[in-house]
Amino acid sequence: MAIKYKEIGNSIEENIISGVYEQSKKLPTEEELMREYKVSRNTIRKAISLLADRGYIYQVQGSGIFIRETSKEGYITLGNMRGLTGDFPSKKITTKLLELRVEEASEEIAEKMRCAEGTNLYFVKRLRFLDEENFAVEYSYYNKDIVPYLNNEIVEKSIYEYIRKDLKLNIGFADKIIYCDKLDEEHSELLCLDEGDPATIIEDTVFLTNGLIFDISKVIYNYKMAKMLSLASYK
Repeated sequence: MAIKYKEIGNSIEENIISGVYEQSKKLPTEEELMREYKVSRNTIRKAISLLADRGYIYQVQGSGIFIRETSKEGYITLGNMRGLTGDFPSKKITTKLLELRVEEASEEIAEKMRCAEGTNLYFVKRLRFLDEENFAVEYSYYNKDIVPYLNNEIVEKSIYEYIRKDLKLNIGFADKIIYCDKLDEEHSELLCLDEGDPATIIEDTVFLTNGLIFDISKVIYNYKMAKMLSLASYK
């Protein structure tokens, strides 16, 4: 079962992104949110703290909870795991499945995923498009003990939405490594760039809220289109 304050935080986040609070530029008061979601003040405060950590809001003592005015459209937001659909809500996101298979975890992959060598994993290779332009090549491994079933239809849509809504798993947090490299022949062709062009690469290790690693991935982005955004606060 999902943690209640996270459910509420995600709900308010969706409202922020969809412009529900656009006119006021503020969230409802704690009391109003308590009535709306039928939870305690402590739960609402945890949800608000979560949104502040994600960079969506800031609080002014005596004045309320304000929506942070920053344009996220067109950026890959490093502080969340909403995927391309969440980062580019007004864009058309499409996926071409290049490879989907089950394989046994090698020693190297097993160490990264903290699972036993030989564990069955789904290997997924996808080409992602943003408004029909070649945007990223994605390689992922999913632990089949945690994600027991994937097919072409799921992979060509949103794997994380399927994990959250269909499998009812609670995605918790991720470790990200970001670096640059030069494109080889294969990836330059897939991204419609020249061999030797630069590429932005993000490697993710993604955990459930219980600390289990269910996914490791490597995404190679088209440098002409990929811009990263990190929302930070001074604490």
